Amino acid sequence: MLSDTLNIVAKLVSQAYQNIRNSMGSRVAQIRKATEELKKSKGFTGVSQTIGNATDMYENMTEVVNGDLLFTDINSSKLNTAEKNYLKLILEIINENRFGGKKSKKELEQMRDSHNLEYYRVPLCVAEAESQDSIIGL
Repeated sequence: MLSDTLNIVAKLVSQAYQNIRNSMGSRVAQIRKATEELKKSKGFTGVSQTIGNATDMYENMTEVVNGDLLFTDINSSKLNTAEKNYLKLILEIINENRFGGKKSKKELEQMRDSHNLEYYRVPLCVAEAESQDSIIGL
């Protein structure tokens, strides 16, 4: 009887693990594709990635508004198509996790389309005192 219970638990855990891998694998593939398109649009090749600064790929994607760090609105004219596609995907993933089922996909799309600052806010954590002190040179 104990063996049967252990077998059932092992089967359930194995299936849950596989479900997580499948859902993560799908997102990883989407992110990889969007990143490759972004690299192409910015002219990044193997050599320029090694010599150049990869952060240049993301320079148009954030902005500071009233002291708040935000992702650039995906409808901004300063973004090229690859940047818009990349941001749309990343914001979708961030906000699905941020709101964790509290908002429907339609509600999230409405937040995005209405330029809701909460949707575009870059998710940051408050640093510990040591990190904050090192930033200001203490």
